[in-house]
Amino acid sequence: MSAAARGARGAVGLGLAVAVVGVLPSFLLGALAVQMGRDLGFGPAGLGGATAAFFVVSAFGSVPLGLLADRLGGPRSLRACALGSAACCAAVAVLARSYPSLIAVLVAGGAANGMAQPTVNAFLAGRVPADRQGVVFGIKQSAIPGAVLLSGLSVPLVALTVGWRWAYVGAAVLGLVVAAAVRSEERDSPTPPRSTSAPAPPSRAPTRTPSARVLGPLAVAACLGAFSGTALGAFLVTSSVDAGIEEGRAGVLLAAGSAVCIVARVVVGWLADRHASEGLMPAAALLAGGTVGYALLAAGSPWTIVVGSLLAFGLTWASPGLLNFAVVARTPGAAAKATGVTQSGVYVGAGLGPLLFGQIVASVSLEAAWIAAAVSAGLAGGIVAWWRRVEKRSHPERGGRPSSGSRPFQVPSGP
Repeated sequence: MSAAARGARGAVGLGLAVAVVGVLPSFLLGALAVQMGRDLGFGPAGLGGATAAFFVVSAFGSVPLGLLADRLGGPRSLRACALGSAACCAAVAVLARSYPSLIAVLVAGGAANGMAQPTVNAFLAGRVPADRQGVVFGIKQSAIPGAVLLSGLSVPLVALTVGWRWAYVGAAVLGLVVAAAVRSEERDSPTPPRSTSAPAPPSRAPTRTPSARVLGPLAVAACLGAFSGTALGAFLVTSSVDAGIEEGRAGVLLAAGSAVCIVARVVVGWLADRHASEGLMPAAALLAGGTVGYALLAAGSPWTIVVGSLLAFGLTWASPGLLNFAVVARTPGAAAKATGVTQSGVYVGAGLGPLLFGQIVASVSLEAAWIAAAVSAGLAGGIVAWWRRVEKRSHPERGGRPSSGSRPFQVPSGP
């Protein structure tokens, strides 16, 4: 194996690890909500509020922290993200003695996560060849279900044996290990890159940051997809227990769904590379198909929850890697800034989603909340499909995957 190939694989491993520890504080909360709610005094609405606090801070911090990441350089930014998440998890384990103190700690963790995602996107865009970025972004986006998988396993293995606080202690240790691994890579690399952005395109295609008008529809779609996706990770265990599934088995179901999602994200990324896909239409199909899973969750029986969660994880949750890949492929030289914009949409949806979901549960019913998640996923798929059709009419040369030397993202004309 060549040194370049080894370096690319190492970059993927580091990026995946940092992305996992970045979101772990929030998804641990969803998995451990039954036990934490008893100790800290919160219910479904409180769970939604705490999750919202984490992701709203991530949303507001994503773009400015993406710019900071460009100045710090890839390894330094990755290390800062891992250390910030480790500190958040340690603080939850030690300092969270009431619901307000939990919120305060999660706010700090949200800032670390806001920096992590665009930083990892740009780090990978600069280290991995363009013809392998589909599968690589599928692997990277496996970080979210990877964090959910670890969170689900923590219920029967840790929370129901030694207590939920020890699950956060373990997450803090994991963050420190990842930070040490990034430091080791930085020290061993002879010429670490000073910028997280992808290499500049040819001079005839000057790099510029796409405007919000360009990426706005995709950010809205990412927001709607994140609404349904984050609700699944945050409320599946609670819904399963409410339907009569035992707590430990509910955690295992969450882990199983996450495993399905990991496989799906890697497979769809591999298919995107193999067939030179542009990424957006397959993502739209996955988002739309996942509505069936959410509809089954709304039925509320144990078997429909099992089947519905696996479908939702395997379809709707398989789309984010393709969306990130599609944006990166269309924005050569501006990966951190461009994905910072779309990632802001993800964080807004991930923040407001659990909050609204919890309020719907409290004021209407759990079934109504899952129906709202299904509608949100369907709308996200429709917006992505519409945007791709507009792009093809405005730029017929983009019928397939944009090349690394293609023009920067242009504003699509109206239909």
